[in-house]
Amino acid sequence: MWFERFVIIVTSLYRDFLPSSWGTYRATKWDYMTYVGTLGLFTALFLLFVRFLPMIPMNEIRMMLPGAKITPKATAKAGD
Repeated sequence: MWFERFVIIVTSLYRDFLPSSWGTYRATKWDYMTYVGTLGLFTALFLLFVRFLPMIPMNEIRMMLPGAKITPKATAKAGD
């Protein structure tokens, strides 16, 4: 049912009422460059997000490593 509506809407919007404007759309190099640029921008922002806001904190990963020894930081003596 939704496909029938989709076909009706897309085919009615595909062609204009004027037969002189019944050409098909062809993408230009600027269209392709815009598309590739948006993919690159999304990828860069996603990688920055993963870099600065990781899903698993690094201290939890260190605690799960088999040879990890977690010791408290040494405090400076009052006389030194």
